[in-house]
Parts: sequence; C-alpha cells; structure tokens
Amino acid sequence: PGFAPFFGYISNEWNKNTSDENAANYIEYLSRYNYIMQKESKIDIAVYRHTYEDNFMKSGGDGEDWFPDDSILNRNGYSYEFVNPDILNLDTATVTNGRLNENGPAYKAIVIHNEDRMSPDVAQRMIELANDGMKIVVVGDAPNKLMYYSEVNEGYTDQDIINAMNTLLQNPNVKQVSDYDQLSTALTELNVQPDAQYSTPTDLLAKHQVDDNGDFYYLYNYNRICAEDANAQLQTAGTGYPGINKDLITAKSLDVTLKGEGKPYLLDAWTGEITPIAEYQQNDGSVTLHLDFDKDEAKLIALLTDQEAIENGLRSEERRVGKEC
Repeated sequence: PGFAPFFGYISNEWNKNTSDENAANYIEYLSRYNYIMQKESKIDIAVYRHTYEDNFMKSGGDGEDWFPDDSILNRNGYSYEFVNPDILNLDTATVTNGRLNENGPAYKAIVIHNEDRMSPDVAQRMIELANDGMKIVVVGDAPNKLMYYSEVNEGYTDQDIINAMNTLLQNPNVKQVSDYDQLSTALTELNVQPDAQYSTPTDLLAKHQVDDNGDFYYLYNYNRICAEDANAQLQTAGTGYPGINKDLITAKSLDVTLKGEGKPYLLDAWTGEITPIAEYQQNDGSVTLHLDFDKDEAKLIALLTDQEAIENGLRSEERRVGKEC
C-alpha cells in the first residue's frame, strides 16, 4: 500500500516499503472483508450500457462518467451494476416475482440512460421483460437509432427502434424521467425499494451479500469524488486522491433499514470480533438500527437468527479468534 505517482509510466516507486509489523493486521483485515464480499451479491438496479464511446467516456473514465447521476442512487441506498445485451440474453435472465435472475443478483429494475442507439432484438427484449413484470426507468430521451449498420442491411430502420420504445413506454411497469434527479422518485413510484434504506439521503455505499446462513451488509462512508475532479488531469476540488481535502469527509449518523431476517451483529474486520447490536427494531422482513460512521469508516453488519449465530460459532471464545468473520 502507498502512493503510486505518474500513473505507472515511471518505473521507480516511492514509499512502497512493506511494514512487516503491520502486515498481519491489514492482511487479516482484507481477508475478513473478502470472506464477506465473495458471498453472493444482491443488486438493486441493473444499468443498461451498450454504448462504446460517448461524451462522458472521452474524459476521466471515472464511474461518474459512466453513470453521471451525482450519486443519487447511492445516496438513496440503491446498489447497481452494468448489464449489456449478452447478459440480458442469458438463460438465467428471466423475471420471477418482479426480479431479474431472482436466484442470482435479483435485479429489481433496469435503468436505460445515455443510450441513443439500440438493436431491434434488444428493444424487443426490453418489451418482453416489462411484460413479464420487470420495472424499467428510461432517463432522458429513449433510444431512437439502430445500433449497427448491419441492421440496415437486414431491413430495419431507425423508425423500428422509435416504435419499439413507444410500445415499451406504454407499459405500466415502465417510466420515463427527464433527468437523474427524478430517478429515485420514479423507482419509488414503481415500488422498487433498495435492500438498504436510509432515513435521509446520505453518501453511504451499500453492498448486500447473502449465503445460506443470513444477510451481510457492507456499508462505507466514502469520499465521493465530484465530476470536476473525475474529469480533471489536475484535481482542483479536493475530492480526488492524493490531494483530498479532509474537511470534505464528514462523519455520518443515521437510521438504516436492512432487508433480511434475524438480529444484527457488528463484524469487526480488524479484530475478527462479532458483537450483537443491542438496539434495533425488527420489522416484517427487515431490521432498522441506528449507525454512527466516523470519517471514511466502513462497517460490516450481519443479520442472523439465534440458531444461525450458534451454528456458525459466533460465541465469545471464537469471536476473539475471528474464525468466522
């Protein structure tokens, strides 16, 4: 770990000596996080992406370029990842109980944005998914052009895409909004809620992992990089590494509602200790608890029944060893 200047163009590295006395601590820390993060992920939103080059990717290449929503999804608890036509055509890409690949990431909605082109088979696939109960939100203008010239040779025209999008937008499972500011409202109107819900919009990243034992949440009070720094060769706004203005990183305190059954446990990735969280509210299929985050702090929360906790060795003597975290 350390600062690597000059983007790898210079062979010399500075301040890269390994700290032998601390190696065991940070290696165990990373291994405990990886143990949780390698479990099966549940993702709220699938962002459709098929554009090879666009106005955003011509600059910084940061995530803000790929999905420039000013972190609206993250701030409202939604997790998301990108999907393309190949993923939507997998055998597992079926809709059951309003979820795309329910036994996998279980996407609750598809967001189409910044895509002015789309292939006819993809447009038809979107219509099929919406008819099967998938929620879809179109941000800005819907695609209105063919993706490939070969599709022209097959007899398609841009009007075929326009017609397909008009059909899609008439489906009650589909909404169109003019900009990203309206995205979370549209998702709420479609009854699409994140697995991690915040009492107030907060710059907090949420990742939901599951296995046969229970639900696990990674929550990170991160330093959000603004678009000005993401797109700049020399960062000026104080949000990009290494020139971070630490006054911009603030502590957070909020109520968080996590989808899952059981009682909440705090997993300490530094020590391996697993501690029951005493104060919480049990809801129907979720748990609400108050969490305080220091600057740049991450937390791991597990939702387990008493039996699951016992069967997985979450007892005081094993917590000190940290076998299960």
